[in-house]
Amino acid sequence: MKRVFARRADLVTFAALIIAAVCTLIFFSRISIEPRIPIDRIEITSSSNNLSEMSLSSGVTSGSTSPRYSSKNAGFRDDQSALVQAPYKVTAGIYAVNSYGVDLSVPSYSGKGYIWFKWNKPMQDYVEDSGVSIEDLLVPINLLGSAEDKPILPIGNKPEILDTGEYWQVFTYHGDFFVDHLSFEHFPFNKLTLPIVIEADDPDGSLSFDGLRITADLDQSGLGAYSSINGYNNLGFTMAEYKHHYDTNFGQGGPPSDYSQLVFRAVYGSSVWSSFWTLLQPLAIVMAMVVVVSRIQHDIWDVRIGIPATVLLTLVFLQESYKSSLPKLPYLTFLDEVYVIAYLLTLVAFVLSIWEGKQRASLESLEDSAKKDAISLQIEQFDRIWPPSVIVVGFVAVVLCWFI
Repeated sequence: MKRVFARRADLVTFAALIIAAVCTLIFFSRISIEPRIPIDRIEITSSSNNLSEMSLSSGVTSGSTSPRYSSKNAGFRDDQSALVQAPYKVTAGIYAVNSYGVDLSVPSYSGKGYIWFKWNKPMQDYVEDSGVSIEDLLVPINLLGSAEDKPILPIGNKPEILDTGEYWQVFTYHGDFFVDHLSFEHFPFNKLTLPIVIEADDPDGSLSFDGLRITADLDQSGLGAYSSINGYNNLGFTMAEYKHHYDTNFGQGGPPSDYSQLVFRAVYGSSVWSSFWTLLQPLAIVMAMVVVVSRIQHDIWDVRIGIPATVLLTLVFLQESYKSSLPKLPYLTFLDEVYVIAYLLTLVAFVLSIWEGKQRASLESLEDSAKKDAISLQIEQFDRIWPPSVIVVGFVAVVLCWFI
């Protein structure tokens, strides 16, 4: 009678847990807020002097990119025609000397280096008519802080006139820049890109995409000796012209505005082996205790019960140690998903250890030898299949987390 009552109590407890889990999922799905995807979009142009991130070969997975950026060009011929017909043309180059002070909580970084512009005669006429300098019209729009800080300072008093009739001038830049192209979905195997985004500060609409095109000087642009970031490998840089489509006409009437945008990105990748040994190897060692828990002698049942509980506490500590270095994210990283798998396997090990302990305790009160043999065989089968089952299920789940 007691055995039947205990079995019913276990079933009621299990049913209550299932109902609570379903109700929790329904509750969180109802209060979950879907993020609004910006209507502004940025598409790469068909300019020949483009080195996009798609063409930068690397062994490190980049993860997903910002939904505002697209590497697809919808109208190649129209874009080429617009490039030829644009009255104002500027070629820009960037040489990043130093990148430092990366703050992933903003996210932002500090950078110093050189930037140069080469522009045609109509653009120079526009600059002179406006009564400003070229650096006042072409500004880093991802600059943090006030533009009065003068992030771009000219070298020399005035631009030089080249043999081609173009105007050329070099500037130094410094400041804190916003990082807009950041993804930790595949953390700790992720990329870090530090951008400088140049776009026209257009007061009257004359420097829209049809009026001004900013192309990249790829041959002379690059990264300096002090552009390394601790904990990351330097993978090079990308530089390309994009078409920035605003979802507004800024009150001027007519269709929404489009502007030429030059994006320079210093690209860094996390070290695969360093990430494995510092973040995944401790987790693997801790989970090895869950794998071998069924191999512990049955007469020390309290030890078998204590191991999953100890592993759970250790997992919480390990996860908190790496989460402290990341910003708050609206999604789970790859490592977060691996920890979810580890939590579930450890919880299953804890429940099964309790079940096995109760089964062994019931053997002492059984008089039927056939039932005793059946229960003993069931426990022995569990002890044999548990280690390979955990390894296979864990490995398959981790692989699915990486690709899904």
